[in-house]
Amino acid sequence: MNLVSLRELAQLVQANKGGRLLGLDVGTSSVGVAISDTVCRIAHVHSAIYEKLDSPTMVKSAAVIENAVSNEGVIGLVVGSPLDKSGREPQKDVLLHRLYLQRVHEASRTLAGLPTLFFDESNTTQIVNSSLRHMAPQPYAVMKPLKDKLSAVYILQGCLDELARMREEAGGHREE
Repeated sequence: MNLVSLRELAQLVQANKGGRLLGLDVGTSSVGVAISDTVCRIAHVHSAIYEKLDSPTMVKSAAVIENAVSNEGVIGLVVGSPLDKSGREPQKDVLLHRLYLQRVHEASRTLAGLPTLFFDESNTTQIVNSSLRHMAPQPYAVMKPLKDKLSAVYILQGCLDELARMREEAGGHREE
């Protein structure tokens, strides 16, 4: 697993023009997936993967991520992980996300070196639920995949916004 800092991810994006980032919202039974545009400015819905984390392999997850790397130019992962009030990841979440990534890498050795950033996902569920509250009531089977995907978009967009802020601060202007 190749964990990187936000600054290292910014350097990776700068060095790989046209490369995309893949955002993951990892849950116990599903993973929401989002993908950035080729200039790493806007996050888009990609997919949802239904695979329990207690599964001994993460074959579905590995296949989706491998496909994105091979066919969609993904150069890095952004994995949502909540921070507590002190700014640290709660231990149970650290273990959950690391176990997930470890199993994905075991299922696909080609992903082992893929740069990965853990990004704060605090309040993502509440924000997505609030956004969807105005929709007509839908069955759980309809809403769950939508919530998974939108949570991944929200996480990835937060990271992309931080990267844009860093570019603006470094260059003194906003890139278009």
